[in-house]
Amino acid sequence: MPRYFTTNFNIHLNKFIIMKIIEITLYEFDELSESAKKVALNEFCDININDNWWYNIYEDAKNIQLKITSFNERYWPEIEFLQSPIDTANEIIVQHRKDCKTYEYATYFLIGVNNKSDFHRNLKAEFCTMLSKEYDYLVSDDAIIESIECNEYLFTDEGKFYPL
Repeated sequence: MPRYFTTNFNIHLNKFIIMKIIEITLYEFDELSESAKKVALNEFCDININDNWWYNIYEDAKNIQLKITSFNERYWPEIEFLQSPIDTANEIIVQHRKDCKTYEYATYFLIGVNNKSDFHRNLKAEFCTMLSKEYDYLVSDDAIIESIECNEYLFTDEGKFYPL
């Protein structure tokens, strides 16, 4: 249901007060037209990636004795072992699920199927995939809409955000 707001503006001009009342009808996201929704989505396209969106993935790496030193959406991340590759593999076995690719890579490394270089490359590829998927989700329309609705943002009929 649209919400109606009245705003009073007082303008002081040499002892005279001019008062204007402006009424604005505001809408929740799901009440907007399709074209207005597109405007709103465009305005908030980066809402989910402004504040360390990668933090949980970096922390996961740290928990298994890896450090992600850089990441760019176009390139693989740079990672370093914080301890030995064997320690990292053992941490993965303890902390990650058996259906996780990192668990598979750790197992192959520990039983000698893959060497240190293969293990390192596979982990880089998997963390690149995790970071890319997370980024792609966060900039998706579904994630943006969820953030807009959770924050209860209101819009004009053209889809322009109206902060209260």
